[in-house]
Amino acid sequence: MSLADMLFVVDLGACTGCQTCAVACLDRANAGDAALGDDAWLLRLHTLESGHFPTVQVQFRIAHCWHCAQPACVPACAFAALTQGADGLVALDRTQCTGCGACVEACPFGAVHLLADGLAAKCDGCPDEAEAGREPVCVRACPMRALALGSADIFADRPRQPDTAFDAHGLAPRVRFLRRRTSAPVERAAR
Repeated sequence: MSLADMLFVVDLGACTGCQTCAVACLDRANAGDAALGDDAWLLRLHTLESGHFPTVQVQFRIAHCWHCAQPACVPACAFAALTQGADGLVALDRTQCTGCGACVEACPFGAVHLLADGLAAKCDGCPDEAEAGREPVCVRACPMRALALGSADIFADRPRQPDTAFDAHGLAPRVRFLRRRTSAPVERAAR
């Protein structure tokens, strides 16, 4: 399977919100040739709370660049700093970035950020890791195995169903969120 055919698959039922994926991504960003600094949180974790006491539910949803099939950020950049490769990854050339913020405004997923240096930064999909035959650092770091890069059915052995609450904004992001299967309420006989 080529990288262009793969999806990020996120098992919302397995994610505990530990932020290990975000820290691994930050560590990679800080260790790069052009170290981005301590504010380069390119992968973020959102906490979704629902219900009322005593039946409160908490769910965590990771967010980073999903390397959309029709990325809104690429045409928004008037300086060609953002491009999409044949592998489907959306790459950012920070040397071409002017810090205008058009890409930040265009991305409905909040995946592009202006850093302290005034330039944009985003997840690059770890192409160097893929070239070396490894998964992205966020996937490798997840202790709960809630994140994967592969086919849409990579977690088929788990009792999950697609999360229809995720709005793709018509951009065909390369992500599939899965949630625990819900069963119909069991009717109990009257006593």
